[in-house]
Amino acid sequence: MSCRDAEKLGKLIGFGADHYIHGELSDLLAYLTNVRLSCDMFASHDCIEHVYDIESFMRGLREIPSRHLAVWLSTSANPLRRKTRRTLMRAQMKSEYEDRNREWGHKERDTQRSFLSVRKEMIVDADPDLCPRDVELLAKRTRGMRHDDILQAVCEYKRSGLFPDPPTHPTNTCDPYTGNWAEHFMDPFELCQVLRDEGFVTEVRPGYWEPTRIPKWKAFAKDFTNICISVLGNRDLRISPYYVICGAHCKDTERGGMGNESYVT
Repeated sequence: MSCRDAEKLGKLIGFGADHYIHGELSDLLAYLTNVRLSCDMFASHDCIEHVYDIESFMRGLREIPSRHLAVWLSTSANPLRRKTRRTLMRAQMKSEYEDRNREWGHKERDTQRSFLSVRKEMIVDADPDLCPRDVELLAKRTRGMRHDDILQAVCEYKRSGLFPDPPTHPTNTCDPYTGNWAEHFMDPFELCQVLRDEGFVTEVRPGYWEPTRIPKWKAFAKDFTNICISVLGNRDLRISPYYVICGAHCKDTERGGMGNESYVT
């Protein structure tokens, strides 16, 4: 697990965090409340594209105990950059339709089976009397759903005869067991609006290319692109390797005794 690996690496380099919390946002909120900690900043990179219910997650950020909370959420799953979109859509299709071999470095998190075959199995287990055609259509319509929502869709079909609406994106898909998205493409400006609705001041910022000196043509291309990014800002994210959702939320917390400063991961 990433949390366990971070703790081990922190100890090895002598720069560990004060607290390591494994779980979802609700677990973080419970822990912070229990140990009476407040936060000044919530930051993540290449994480939000895997969160199952991203809107609920974003709305929940306002519950983090803090007088002034800064939020920095970045992801390289940039749907506006053409090459990124092509590459990640191929990876999504592979996860959806192909079984994968277990390779070195694989985290014991996602299934190696095709997501479509797993959903079919879940649907048949939920209702063995369904005809193959209905199983096939339900499996296709539940792409991007987790086990609990898949079962709910089957129950709704049994009750009303209605299939779920088709997925809005052609390739977005997630692990049916865990809900972990396979590089979820999202609209960064819509995510910003979710935070605004919760009282955050937000903006979308473009990511910059990591500078390099060799080969020279690549160094020049990156430098030139970074100059363009600095001029265009978020008006054109099609040349950015990632985007960042920034937010700030001010509030007067009523949780007395908070304000201890610690580094939490």
